[in-house]
This record gives sequence, structure tokens and C-alpha cells, in this order.
Amino acid sequence: TDELAARLKHEAKLGATGTTLSQPDRRTFMILSFQRTGSSWLTDELKLHPCIMCRGERFIKRLKPKPGARDDYVNWSEENKYRALVGLIDGNVHDTTPLDTGFYLEKYSGYNKTREDCAAAPQACGFKWMIAQRISLGWDAWFLRMAVDHDIGLVFLHRTNVLRRYYSAYDKGRRGRMHVSSGSVNGKAAPLLKDFPLPVGRTLIHGLKEAYEDNKILDRWQAEADERGVRTLSVSFEEMVADKANMLKKISNFVLGDHPWCNAGKFSYQHAFDEEKTRLHGHPLSDNVTNWKEVVATLNGTMFEKYLTMDGSTL
Repeated sequence: TDELAARLKHEAKLGATGTTLSQPDRRTFMILSFQRTGSSWLTDELKLHPCIMCRGERFIKRLKPKPGARDDYVNWSEENKYRALVGLIDGNVHDTTPLDTGFYLEKYSGYNKTREDCAAAPQACGFKWMIAQRISLGWDAWFLRMAVDHDIGLVFLHRTNVLRRYYSAYDKGRRGRMHVSSGSVNGKAAPLLKDFPLPVGRTLIHGLKEAYEDNKILDRWQAEADERGVRTLSVSFEEMVADKANMLKKISNFVLGDHPWCNAGKFSYQHAFDEEKTRLHGHPLSDNVTNWKEVVATLNGTMFEKYLTMDGSTL
């Protein structure tokens, strides 16, 4: 609302007290993305760098507290998200400052853990924020201004092939449904299987449109950030898979900036490829989708036809 935007603008002008993320010798960055883009894989890889700490998602909405958890229920309203970021970045919110639901930052272990991890990060610290966690509201109201004021580097992570993203997302949901219907074993979801059918017809078209629009949203945000002078970098899952070591080096150099204090020694991203997080992506979809002919028939003549062969699949 206009009232909230005005209040947040006022709070943004308060003096910074120099918390762990706002030190002059430490860069702050965020990965902006959506589900099934390899964002967790990228986060895990960046954490291996001796000069970088990269945390996961900060604003996962909890529907209810986990059994036995000490943390209170967290309602990530726009004000809560704003105050939490301010507390991390420039110290305007103390650990014991209540948010709009009476929730205290010191009771949220994820908040304090992020501060501790960033305190141990020599040169760069960041985390990821997903479209599903309603970035758009904060982006227009206050986040872009915060990125400008505090020199936050923004990494926009895409998944170019929306058909493969839909395939990955559908598999995750399919295994989740199997997990619920058949019961879990030691809390684990159903095993990953590469061969299964995809929905076709309007269901498939609708899913691809949503995936396509997510990419367009990231493009728009990057253009707006560029206009405001924010440091930005656009990368895709496909680029990382095709040239892992060089792309990770490129991303690391971006989040560190022209940092004179980083001494990474002989570190390089040359270790083994993470098969667990990419095993669904090693073969063309035509080899894995059991109703591939129906998928081809659905997409022929549409704006999504080009994705049918983008990964080497045959028609």
C-alpha cells in the first residue's frame, strides 16, 4: 500500500550502524530466481569459495511451525521482509526489534545463522530470493531502492528451456504426490525416475506460459536495475551445465567485484559434477518422456515449438 511504502521509505533513511553485511570490505549479493533453475546447486557451489558465503532462501513462508521447533510462526509480510533485510544489511533493526506480528528476529534461527555465517565470510555474503516468495511486491515498493543505496549485486538466474523446467517441476510434484499417497521411508520422498509421461493439451501450454513469464519478469527487473546503476549479472542453468567451471568463476568474480582483499589461493571449481542435482538433465526429453509424440503434437505451431529440439530431442 501507499502507506506502507511511505513508512518503509522513511525507515530506509535511518542511520546505519554497520552490521556484519555492511562492512566496507564485504560485498552483499542476492540471487533472484525461481524454482527448478539450479539455484540450490549454485548456492552450494558458491559456498565452496574461500571468500564467499552464500545462504539459501530467506523468505520461505511457513504454514505452521515444525514439530518441536522453538521458532515462532513467521508471516513474511512485506514489512517483515523489509525489516529483516534492513537488520541484516545496515543494522537499523536490532535482534530484539518486534516485527508487525510480534515476531522477534532473535527467535528466528535462520536470521541469526545468516548473520553468523556472513561474519565469517571474508569478502562477500548473500542469499537467494525466489519469485514464489513474492519478490515483485518488495521490488516495486522498496527493494530496488535498497539495492541502489547499499550496492547489492543482483544475480538473475534463468532457465532458458522452459519445457525442461516444466519437466523438472512436474517430476518434483509427481514424486511429492507419490510420497504423500504411499507414505514416506525415513522422511524421504519417492525415488527419482527419469521415464514418465507429461501432461499435454491446455495443461502443458499453461505451465509453459507460466515458466516463460517468470523469465520475462527477471528480464524486466534486470533492465530496471541496470537503469538505476545496480550491479547485475544474468546467467542461465544451461550456461552453468555447459561450462560449469568458467561460469562459476564468472559469477564468483561478479559477487566479489573488484575486491582487493580476496586471496583464494589455488581454489578452482574443478571438482566432480553434482549428479544428484542434475541427473534429470543428462538426456534429451525425447528419451525420457514416455508420451513424447503427444507432447510434440501439443506444442507444434505454438510459441513453445522451438523448445522441443533445444536439448537435442528428436521429433
